[in-house]
Amino acid sequence: DTGDGRYAGRAFHYERGPDGVWSTRSVIEAPEVRYPGVYGASAAISGDTAVITASTDAHERPGTAFVFEWSADSWSLTQTITDVDDYFIPVDADSDRILLGETRVGLTVTLRGRLFLGVDVSWERVASFRRSAHYSGGGLVSQLAFSGDRDFVVGFYVLIRFY
Repeated sequence: DTGDGRYAGRAFHYERGPDGVWSTRSVIEAPEVRYPGVYGASAAISGDTAVITASTDAHERPGTAFVFEWSADSWSLTQTITDVDDYFIPVDADSDRILLGETRVGLTVTLRGRLFLGVDVSWERVASFRRSAHYSGGGLVSQLAFSGDRDFVVGFYVLIRFY
Protein backbone atom coordinates (compact mmCIF):
# COMPACT_ATOMS: atom_id res chain seq x y z
CA ASP A 1 0.00 0.00 0.00
CA THR A 2 1.66 3.21 -1.18
CA GLY A 3 -1.44 5.37 -1.21
CA ASP A 4 -0.05 7.95 1.20
CA GLY A 5 3.14 8.39 -0.86
CA ARG A 6 5.51 7.06 1.82
CA TYR A 7 7.76 4.03 1.68
CA ALA A 8 5.14 1.44 2.22
CA GLY A 9 4.44 -2.09 1.13
CA ARG A 10 5.49 -5.51 2.29
CA ALA A 11 7.69 -8.37 1.22
CA PHE A 12 6.18 -11.82 1.69
CA HIS A 13 8.50 -14.71 2.50
CA TYR A 14 7.15 -18.08 1.31
CA GLU A 15 8.51 -21.54 2.03
CA ARG A 16 7.57 -24.93 0.65
CA GLY A 17 6.67 -27.45 3.34
CA PRO A 18 7.50 -31.17 3.34
CA ASP A 19 4.09 -31.81 1.73
CA GLY A 20 5.07 -29.57 -1.24
CA VAL A 21 2.61 -26.82 -0.31
CA TRP A 22 3.86 -23.22 -0.32
CA SER A 23 2.83 -21.00 2.58
CA THR A 24 3.68 -17.59 3.99
CA ARG A 25 6.47 -17.91 6.53
CA SER A 26 6.91 -14.22 7.37
CA VAL A 27 6.24 -10.68 6.20
CA ILE A 28 8.86 -7.92 6.07
CA GLU A 29 7.38 -4.46 6.50
CA ALA A 30 9.14 -1.31 5.27
CA PRO A 31 11.73 -0.64 7.98
CA GLU A 32 11.43 3.12 7.74
CA VAL A 33 8.89 5.60 6.53
CA ARG A 34 9.96 8.28 4.07
CA TYR A 35 8.04 10.52 1.79
CA PRO A 36 7.78 9.82 -1.10
CA GLY A 37 8.72 6.28 -1.99
CA VAL A 38 7.92 2.76 -3.11
CA TYR A 39 9.11 -0.13 -0.91
CA GLY A 40 9.52 -3.50 -2.56
CA ALA A 41 10.09 -2.46 -6.17
CA SER A 42 12.58 -5.34 -6.44
CA ALA A 43 14.09 -8.00 -4.21
CA ALA A 44 16.66 -10.77 -4.15
CA ILE A 45 17.22 -13.63 -1.72
CA SER A 46 20.08 -16.03 -1.26
CA GLY A 47 20.35 -18.32 1.72
CA ASP A 48 19.79 -16.26 4.85
CA THR A 49 20.26 -12.88 3.10
CA ALA A 50 17.44 -10.86 1.53
CA VAL A 51 17.71 -7.46 -0.18
CA ILE A 52 14.60 -5.34 -0.72
CA THR A 53 14.76 -2.00 -2.49
CA ALA A 54 12.80 1.21 -2.00
CA SER A 55 12.72 3.90 -4.65
CA THR A 56 12.15 7.63 -4.65
CA ASP A 57 13.46 8.17 -8.19
CA ALA A 58 10.20 9.53 -9.54
CA HIS A 59 10.80 12.47 -7.20
CA GLU A 60 14.48 12.81 -8.24
CA ARG A 61 15.81 11.54 -4.93
CA PRO A 62 18.01 8.47 -4.51
CA GLY A 63 16.50 5.28 -3.18
CA THR A 64 17.59 2.65 -0.69
CA ALA A 65 18.40 -1.05 -0.51
CA PHE A 66 17.60 -2.78 2.77
CA VAL A 67 19.64 -5.88 3.68
CA PHE A 68 18.02 -8.43 5.99
CA GLU A 69 19.39 -11.59 7.61
CA TRP A 70 17.27 -14.60 8.64
CA SER A 71 17.88 -15.78 12.18
CA ALA A 72 15.74 -17.42 14.86
CA ASP A 73 12.66 -17.59 12.60
CA SER A 74 12.59 -13.89 11.68
CA TRP A 75 14.22 -11.34 9.36
CA SER A 76 16.35 -8.60 10.92
CA LEU A 77 17.52 -5.46 9.17
CA THR A 78 21.33 -5.54 9.15
CA GLN A 79 22.23 -2.72 6.79
CA THR A 80 20.72 0.13 4.80
CA ILE A 81 22.49 1.03 1.54
CA THR A 82 21.54 4.58 0.60
CA ASP A 83 21.87 6.81 -2.46
CA VAL A 84 20.83 4.19 -5.01
CA ASP A 85 19.49 6.18 -7.94
CA ASP A 86 16.97 4.26 -10.01
CA TYR A 87 13.22 3.75 -10.10
CA PHE A 88 13.00 -0.03 -9.73
CA ILE A 89 16.58 -0.59 -8.47
CA PRO A 90 17.25 -4.04 -9.95
CA VAL A 91 19.09 -6.29 -7.50
CA ASP A 92 20.81 -9.68 -7.41
CA ALA A 93 22.42 -11.32 -4.39
CA ASP A 94 24.24 -14.39 -3.20
CA SER A 95 25.79 -15.24 0.16
CA ASP A 96 28.81 -12.96 -0.45
CA ARG A 97 27.67 -10.30 -2.94
CA ILE A 98 24.96 -7.78 -3.69
CA LEU A 99 24.69 -6.16 -7.14
CA LEU A 100 22.49 -3.04 -7.45
CA GLY A 101 21.52 -1.30 -10.69
CA GLU A 102 21.33 2.45 -11.21
CA THR A 103 20.08 4.51 -14.11
CA ARG A 104 21.69 7.73 -13.00
CA VAL A 105 23.57 9.59 -10.33
CA GLY A 106 21.83 12.91 -9.78
CA LEU A 107 20.97 14.18 -13.25
CA THR A 108 23.82 12.30 -14.99
CA VAL A 109 22.78 9.11 -16.80
CA THR A 110 25.12 6.29 -15.76
CA LEU A 111 23.47 2.90 -16.34
CA ARG A 112 25.77 1.31 -13.82
CA GLY A 113 25.86 -1.65 -11.51
CA ARG A 114 27.38 -1.35 -8.04
CA LEU A 115 28.88 -4.45 -6.43
CA PHE A 116 28.96 -4.88 -2.66
CA LEU A 117 30.85 -7.64 -0.82
CA GLY A 118 29.98 -8.98 2.59
CA VAL A 119 32.85 -8.06 4.92
CA ASP A 120 32.54 -9.23 8.51
CA VAL A 121 29.00 -8.16 9.39
CA SER A 122 28.52 -5.40 6.80
CA TRP A 123 28.38 -4.85 3.05
CA GLU A 124 31.04 -2.67 1.39
CA ARG A 125 31.00 -1.31 -2.16
CA VAL A 126 33.98 -2.74 -4.02
CA ALA A 127 33.26 -2.02 -7.70
CA SER A 128 31.07 -0.16 -10.17
CA PHE A 129 30.30 -1.33 -13.69
CA ARG A 130 29.18 1.09 -16.38
CA ARG A 131 29.32 1.75 -20.09
CA SER A 132 32.16 3.85 -21.42
CA ALA A 133 29.66 6.01 -23.36
CA HIS A 134 26.41 7.12 -21.78
CA TYR A 135 23.05 7.31 -23.47
CA SER A 136 22.47 10.96 -24.26
CA GLY A 137 18.71 10.88 -23.76
CA GLY A 138 18.39 8.57 -20.80
CA GLY A 139 18.11 4.88 -20.20
CA LEU A 140 17.04 2.27 -17.72
CA VAL A 141 18.86 -0.58 -16.01
CA SER A 142 16.24 -3.22 -16.63
CA GLN A 143 17.98 -6.23 -15.10
CA LEU A 144 21.28 -7.45 -13.76
CA ALA A 145 22.74 -10.75 -12.70
CA PHE A 146 25.99 -12.39 -11.76
CA SER A 147 27.49 -15.84 -11.68
CA GLY A 148 31.02 -16.61 -10.61
CA ASP A 149 33.28 -13.86 -11.94
CA ARG A 150 30.75 -12.58 -14.51
CA ASP A 151 28.37 -9.68 -13.99
CA PHE A 152 25.72 -8.51 -16.43
CA VAL A 153 24.09 -5.08 -16.32
CA VAL A 154 21.36 -4.82 -18.96
CA GLY A 155 19.97 -1.46 -19.98
CA PHE A 156 18.13 0.15 -22.82
CA TYR A 157 17.70 3.59 -24.29
CA VAL A 158 14.49 5.36 -23.44
CA LEU A 159 13.05 8.16 -25.49
CA ILE A 160 9.70 9.50 -24.41
CA ARG A 161 7.70 11.64 -26.81
CA PHE A 162 4.44 13.32 -26.06
CA TYR A 163 2.03 13.85 -28.95
